[in-house]
Amino acid sequence: MRRAVEAAIDLGIRSLAVYAFSTENWSRPVDEVADLMEIFGETIERELPDLAEQGVRTRFIGRRDRVPETLRAQMEHLE
Repeated sequence: MRRAVEAAIDLGIRSLAVYAFSTENWSRPVDEVADLMEIFGETIERELPDLAEQGVRTRFIGRRDRVPETLRAQMEHLE
């Protein structure tokens, strides 16, 4: 994803939507969903602050009510 975002920056693309987690993914095994949420949180910590410094504005769209509170807080902080 990072390469796609950086390529969009280089190409002057001003808006990019990335589809990351569908409602169907919630029907995966509980441990798998938890692992995906953990990866999502790690990605927010590792990748997105640097992109924000490059002028990338992040918006998380969709339902957040099933997302763990710690991840929701990370999302809100980044936005």
